[in-house]
Amino acid sequence: MSDRPIVRAASIHTFLLKIASRCNINCAYCFEYNLADSSWRRKPPKMSTVAILTAIRRIDEHIVSHGLKSINVIFHGGEPLLGGRQLISEVIEQCNEVIGDKCRIHYGLQTNGMLLDHEWLDFFLAHRNQRRFEY
Repeated sequence: MSDRPIVRAASIHTFLLKIASRCNINCAYCFEYNLADSSWRRKPPKMSTVAILTAIRRIDEHIVSHGLKSINVIFHGGEPLLGGRQLISEVIEQCNEVIGDKCRIHYGLQTNGMLLDHEWLDFFLAHRNQRRFEY
C-alpha cells in the first residue's frame, strides 16, 4: 500500500451556461466578433433544448458524486437576455425537475444591461418569489 495521500477531484460549484451566443452591442475590443475568426456565424444563436438538458444532467451527476448542497448556475452569452424569457424559464424548469431538492440552486446573470427593462425585472422577481431564482 502506498503512503501517498488519496487526492479527490475538486468539485465545481459554479456553472456557466452560454444560453445565447450572439451579442446586441459591437464593442471594438471584443475578441469574439471583431477578430479574424468568424466561426461564430455558423453556430446556433441560442442553446438548444437537447444541449440544455444534457448540461443539466451532467451538472446533476456532479452534484451527486460530490454531495454538493448548493450550486450557482449563471446565464451567460454573448448576451443571455437575447435568449428570451422562454429560454431562461426552460433552463430553470429543467434544473428544478432534474436536480430537484438534491441541492440549492442560485441563479445568476452576466449581462451588459442594455436589454434590462421593467419586464425583465418583473420576470426575475416572479421567479425569485417562486423560490426559483435567487441572487
